Amino acid sequence: QIIDVASGRLIGSLGDPDNFATCVAFAADEMLLASASKDGFIELWDVTALASGLRWRGQSPGIECVAFCDDGITVAGGNSNGLVRLWDRRTGRELLVFESKLAAVHALAFSHDGLSLIAAGEDDQGNGAMRLLQAGAASKQISAPGS
Repeated sequence: QIIDVASGRLIGSLGDPDNFATCVAFAADEMLLASASKDGFIELWDVTALASGLRWRGQSPGIECVAFCDDGITVAGGNSNGLVRLWDRRTGRELLVFESKLAAVHALAFSHDGLSLIAAGEDDQGNGAMRLLQAGAASKQISAPGS
């Protein structure tokens, strides 16, 4: 559901009640929304028209998390097998695949310049972990202070 935060008024609904979204992310212009689902698809939504746009098969198992790069073009998705994929939102074409070195990826966030991506999830022992992913570079583990 899309709700006007200021008034609390329901603006509309998106999606398929039989295939719930696992994650959603706004593009920087706030006109597009990306949703990820357990069936492994990523779908783009025109927020003002409340209409579905491009939909493509992301990965299997299903997508756990999705993030938009500030460039408005690149969409990232991560899942429970530790892979992070980047796609061109205009075509759904896969651009890059990262092996995050995580057992599962539950959250993603791009840096504002779009050159780095943080993947958060769990390691092989089930502990919380984060990885810094950069195109053309090895992923780096990020440790919490004192760990």
